[in-house]
Amino acid sequence: MNIKKMILGFCIASQVVLAMGRAPAGLKNIGSNCFMNAALQSLTALETFTNLVRAKKSLYQPGSIGQAYLNFLARVQNSSAKIIDPSNIISRQGWTMMGEKPHTQQDAEQFMMGLLNYLIYQEGNGDQDIPHRDILELFNTVVSTDLSHNGAPIGNQQQETMIPLSLPVQAEDRTLEQCVHHFFGYDEVDYALEETNNRVRAEKRFALDQTGRYLIIGTKQNNGRAQALAFPLTDLDLSQYFRNPSKDQGTYDLRAIVMHSRNAKGGHYISYITINDRWYLCNDARITPVSAQAMQAIAQHGHGPTATFVPTICIYELSHLRRAALTPEPETEATQGATLPAQRTATHTIFRRTQKRTTTAPPARRKVIRTRAAKKYRPRRTFTKSAIPRKKKAALLMAKRCKMCGTPLKKKAAVRRPKFGVKTKKRAVGEKRVTKRRTVRKR
Repeated sequence: MNIKKMILGFCIASQVVLAMGRAPAGLKNIGSNCFMNAALQSLTALETFTNLVRAKKSLYQPGSIGQAYLNFLARVQNSSAKIIDPSNIISRQGWTMMGEKPHTQQDAEQFMMGLLNYLIYQEGNGDQDIPHRDILELFNTVVSTDLSHNGAPIGNQQQETMIPLSLPVQAEDRTLEQCVHHFFGYDEVDYALEETNNRVRAEKRFALDQTGRYLIIGTKQNNGRAQALAFPLTDLDLSQYFRNPSKDQGTYDLRAIVMHSRNAKGGHYISYITINDRWYLCNDARITPVSAQAMQAIAQHGHGPTATFVPTICIYELSHLRRAALTPEPETEATQGATLPAQRTATHTIFRRTQKRTTTAPPARRKVIRTRAAKKYRPRRTFTKSAIPRKKKAALLMAKRCKMCGTPLKKKAAVRRPKFGVKTKKRAVGEKRVTKRRTVRKR
């Protein structure tokens, strides 16, 4: 009966795990590649981007970083291993792409932007030729620069594609929203007028012209100081920073965040990602589930497991697109009738079998009557081997102990005294003890 209950519980638990989705695979640290592991695990959490790159597997050259990234995605998708070794898949191509020696610590943001640049432009040709514009539209963040003097616009308006949106962290900033507000605020600069060539104090302001499905925000810590930044998990509002409010696409929800810790010996990167609305801490090969309450506390305090881990890269996704992907599609009459037979799994059959067998009463046990003769010749109870050390242990506890070191004191040897009524003769000093020799009779 208990075995059947265990089988039933295992089947139900397996169905729940499959419905929730498996945890992401860990990436082995082959030596100073934690920056690469954190960036790859963050990009893997973006389903729309991952599916779009997989559809272009025949467009990238063999041996390139794009083909290596496709091999990495195939390995993550098809392998059931909990830990993947990226050394022969993408790690060596990553250092080659950055122009650095293998097994050297680099910047995670620089590696992520280099990988996205190659996936979008294939050979890094710039804006002249964009062979993968659909990938660019996912991350495209267009920022324009406005200059004004005494309320009148001056100069030409400049537009720039910022992937990522790099935000300098000032000393008074405590949240990510404050960094965004200071970045899009007014700043006074010196500007030379084109007509008169006179230098005046002009007001410079950044404004958003366009954002994509994903928004990558990079934070720049000043003077190497690790400053904690509280970040929102949901509903990051950027509507007030758009030049044209009609282009505002809505709020953003956090999908992944990369944190960096810096000390005297070096640094280390970790990442928090969400898959199927569940958060995971990715620390190279170690994957740890994080509850919603713990993730909310991390977002409020603005640092990772310790105070030294501060945010460096935040990847957000449009809220309405993200929530639409999480909500299941409504079942129609045709799909509902087709799914009913498939839902009859082995758990239902096991439950029916166990329910039928439990209705029958178990057979009554025979009552054994012990007679006096059987009780008389019952074997006496003997002490087991385990009981002997316990007696010695109890004796040591009861023994007197030394006041200085606490060791148990040995008992003094007992003096043998003669029996009552037997006279003994004392020997004089120097007198030898006389013993009688025992004679053995010969037969």
